[in-house]
Amino acid sequence: MVLLAVITACFIVQIVLAAPPVAAVIGGLEPTTDIASNPKMLYIAIGILGATVMPHNLYLHSSIVQTRAKALQRPSYDDILQIVARDKTRLKLSGFPSTRHKGSFEMKKFTCIALVGVVVSTSGALAAPQSLYGKTLRVTWNESRSQRVRGEGEFKSVSIPLSYTVYVSSKGQIFKRLTSTNASGNHTGSKDRVGMSGSDDQGAGSISFSGNTLISTTNNGGLGRRIRISFDGGSLCSAEVLTGKAGIGAATVRSNATGKMLEFESVSAGAASCSVQEGNAFAN
Repeated sequence: MVLLAVITACFIVQIVLAAPPVAAVIGGLEPTTDIASNPKMLYIAIGILGATVMPHNLYLHSSIVQTRAKALQRPSYDDILQIVARDKTRLKLSGFPSTRHKGSFEMKKFTCIALVGVVVSTSGALAAPQSLYGKTLRVTWNESRSQRVRGEGEFKSVSIPLSYTVYVSSKGQIFKRLTSTNASGNHTGSKDRVGMSGSDDQGAGSISFSGNTLISTTNNGGLGRRIRISFDGGSLCSAEVLTGKAGIGAATVRSNATGKMLEFESVSAGAASCSVQEGNAFAN
């Protein structure tokens, strides 16, 4: 009420200082047929009506909108990655230049994964849904790579099995682990992290939740990886893994399994499988 009184007082003072011709003001309030024949008058009248009534504001506060209200959702960045996740044809349709050069294709994938990592780290991740409390999500997949130990021999095509595990405690705390095995299958290693962050060379990826979807992103030495897990709140889930390499040259990453520095010419993820487990899988 005080604010309204101040605004009213200011309005009255301004009118007094402006000293408008009262007769002309009153005459302007009288309807006239000139508004229908004078485009300028009609344009001004429509502007005044729109600014006063604001039809868009009436719509936003109507039951039409209120009945469609939904839970808060994170802005979707998954569509960006879907453009580069499938094949070169989709890249062409999306307006990217020709992808005849593998380095250019890998760079576009890595750039999109890195962009998602920035969005996740700066936009404030949503907390894990209650349906995941006390449960473990586990995703497994194989990555096809052209790699070698840094500076040693020729690049070789290998298939590396990986798994990503996320446990949400009964209090909503996040525990995550990335596990991989070397090409010969005789060494296995893991990276563990607690909490939502951890997208670095020692972490298991930063994560965020959007409804019943978990997004994990990792940027490590020129190698980017995004894991998307969708779950039904019960015992079913599905997963998709996207990997990419930055630049035309080789990317260098420390192996989880052996601790050696590896160089990658190319990397791509295969189909992923997902499972939901009651309890803490890390305790087993």
